[in-house]
Amino acid sequence: MSIWPFFMGHFVELPYTLVQDHTLLVILKETTPRLWLEKVNFIEKYKGMALIIVHPDYMRRKEHLKVYEQFLEEMSKKNNYWHALPGEVARWWGARAESKLVNKNGKLQIAPPLQGGTIGRIALKDNSISLM
Repeated sequence: MSIWPFFMGHFVELPYTLVQDHTLLVILKETTPRLWLEKVNFIEKYKGMALIIVHPDYMRRKEHLKVYEQFLEEMSKKNNYWHALPGEVARWWGARAESKLVNKNGKLQIAPPLQGGTIGRIALKDNSISLM
């Protein structure tokens, strides 16, 4: 129920944020990646993490593989995301938890600096959330 990683004890949990392939292709009988892409747009709006799990046994059918290929093709057109492996995300999230905001010459900076993804800020104003 989250679009961001979170800690479960000492472990970083990477939540599934995109519907699994079996649900999309077999249960919902989707023939396009529309639902995956709509969810990616929602996740992007809130600076979350898009995590998809695709099982090779469902990709044996040409029509299923076509949907997955279309999804990857659309994602390849985006240039505003960090394409990372789960272990990379977990290490970054752990480093994020250990970092602090410091004031250097009147400017807030993250120390130590983080490589890969970025940290956004959330502001609550007039009962609405804005991301910066």
